[in-house]
Amino acid sequence: GFSGVAIRDDRFFALEVLRNVLAGMGGRLFQSVREEIPLVYTVTAFNIALRRGGAFFLYAATSREKEKEAQDRLLVELSKVRARRITEEELRAAKAYCVGSHAMALQGNLAVAYSYLHHVIAGRGPEAILEYDRKIEEVSLDAVRSAARDIIDLDQYAVGIVRGTP
Repeated sequence: GFSGVAIRDDRFFALEVLRNVLAGMGGRLFQSVREEIPLVYTVTAFNIALRRGGAFFLYAATSREKEKEAQDRLLVELSKVRARRITEEELRAAKAYCVGSHAMALQGNLAVAYSYLHHVIAGRGPEAILEYDRKIEEVSLDAVRSAARDIIDLDQYAVGIVRGTP
């Protein structure tokens, strides 16, 4: 995991797109550590943004035997993203996934109420829900690449490992 950005930081939207480049349907991490070399059961990325800061992190579930190899492979994919290796096709697919999953997440009244509350408390205001799709569509390839370089610092990150009993 890495230190992320506050919800009012415009990089939030670039990180949303980056999150889906990495872990969206058919994203890089899924392809690299699940499909090509089956190292994990599941893998995803999170972009948590609050009023004063946030976190950008990955989650992967694997066996103890494959733990080190899976972690190393995740770091390789993150280094590729930092090195500007994101394509226009990945950008388009990630944006579409962002918009679609956002719409799906807001299908229930409770989810809508929570989202409004979150945005009001975090300082973006209730209109943030309505702006999401437009803000995602405005994200450029350069903005995603820049956010990746800003946030993904492979010299400074945290790792948490939870293991069950053997």
